[in-house]
Amino acid sequence: MKRIYRLKFYINASHAIRWEKGIGQKHNHTWEIVCEFKGLNDKFISFFEAEKVVRNILDKFEGTYLNETPTFQNINPTLENVTEVFFERLSQDIKKVDGQLVQVEIAEKPTHIFRIEAEDDL
Repeated sequence: MKRIYRLKFYINASHAIRWEKGIGQKHNHTWEIVCEFKGLNDKFISFFEAEKVVRNILDKFEGTYLNETPTFQNINPTLENVTEVFFERLSQDIKKVDGQLVQVEIAEKPTHIFRIEAEDDL
C-alpha cells in the first residue's frame, strides 16, 4: 500500500518568456501548485509542518515578476523551468519533516500543466 500526501497551493506571479530574439510580453498567472510526498519509512507527516515547508518556498514568489527574482535572473521562467526549480527545492526541504517528494505539478492556467515525478528508486 502506498500512502501519498497531496497539497495544493496557489500563488499569483507574472513572467515573460525569454526568446532568442528578445523577451515576450509580461503577463500574470494564478499558478496552481500540487505536490505529492510520502513519509520516510512510511511514517505519517503533519500536514501543518509540510505546508510550512512548501509555503516557505512559494512565499518568495508570491506577487512577484519572476524574471526579476534572484532565482530566475539566469533561468528562463517557463512553466517547465519553474516546475523544475520548485521540484528541486522542495525535494530537499521536505526532508526536514521526514518527507520524500513524489511529484510536483504546476499549472499556469487550467490547460497548461507540467509535472515532474521523482525517480522510482528514491
